[in-house]
Amino acid sequence: MLIVGVTIDRNFQLETLEEVNDGVKVTIKNLLNQVKAPKKLTFQEVETVVYKYVVGCDGAHSTVRHLLDIQFKVISRSTSR
Repeated sequence: MLIVGVTIDRNFQLETLEEVNDGVKVTIKNLLNQVKAPKKLTFQEVETVVYKYVVGCDGAHSTVRHLLDIQFKVISRSTSR
């Protein structure tokens, strides 16, 4: 992802999500211990940041989808033809 200029921050938990004029304001919680934490957040410390985009790619249990109250639709392929 770095090749296309995208950074994926792992070990953070999305707490809140709000659309604002210049993007999406999110509150994230650091789930790493103090020594390994990027951005110098301590363990369990919360930070509010505005991003241009937020992408939820975690399927049926998507935090982004839950915070936006978007239903997960299951589409199954029929085995009979």
